[in-house]
Amino acid sequence: YYHAVTGLPPTVLGELALKVLELFQTGLPSAALAALGGGLTHLNGNEQQQLWHTYVPWAQRVGREQLPFGALLTVHYEDEFDTPLVELHRRMGSTELFAPRLSEGPP
Repeated sequence: YYHAVTGLPPTVLGELALKVLELFQTGLPSAALAALGGGLTHLNGNEQQQLWHTYVPWAQRVGREQLPFGALLTVHYEDEFDTPLVELHRRMGSTELFAPRLSEGPP
């Protein structure tokens, strides 16, 4: 469900961006290990640059500064299927929960 809430693609890059968001939301070392070691070697140079220069700052801004601690984990998503995402984001306290859109080519 996090992919739908954030707009991140179900790719290695998208999964790693979610792990970074989870790290800033929970502070759990397992999220840090997954983000750093769980697929970083599978990213090409452009994807690594996107992760570190776009998604990590976004995840920090949203996960640490906008959303209350653990906010993503405490939503009963099964009760929110009919809720428009913009409304859900507003209720969660974030105006930037949609991840930045990136082009497929080099920056």
